Amino acid sequence: TVGYSSGFYNEAPNNTYLGYFAGFGEFGRSTGGANVAVGDFALFRIRGGAQNVAIGEGALASDSTGSTNVSIGAGSMESHLRGNDNVAMGFWAGRTDTAAARSMYIGRDAGYNNQRDDIIAIGYQALFNNSFGATLANHGTNNMAIGNNALASNTLGDRNVAIGNNALN
Repeated sequence: TVGYSSGFYNEAPNNTYLGYFAGFGEFGRSTGGANVAVGDFALFRIRGGAQNVAIGEGALASDSTGSTNVSIGAGSMESHLRGNDNVAMGFWAGRTDTAAARSMYIGRDAGYNNQRDDIIAIGYQALFNNSFGATLANHGTNNMAIGNNALASNTLGDRNVAIGNNALN
């Protein structure tokens, strides 16, 4: 670990933390191993999550128990708490996602407000508001958007495919 308070509460082997408060953890609870965090506050709240890669300031900052996630870009998946097998690449990609699993966000603000599983958002603000305000578990699930602002306004629709700039927006 390199950086002020990086890996401070780390109790597990095989973690690599580089940056101010990277992989800081939680007293007596930071047991997840094989994590990599590069950037200030990357994987800041890590507890039991393992095999995560977080590159960029605040990437996966709130993740505590999610595993096998890859987050590249400042603020990408910043609010993610749990949920496995996600990929986020781009500034604020999947930023407010707290628990999605098996989702992919590529591009600035892609999947920004998503809270559902099995999402593919590629392009600037693709699926930006997916599931925002949804009340039923199947609202906003299994959507794929490729293109700038594709399905950006979708909140409740599920099983949609949108390809092209502003497609189904």
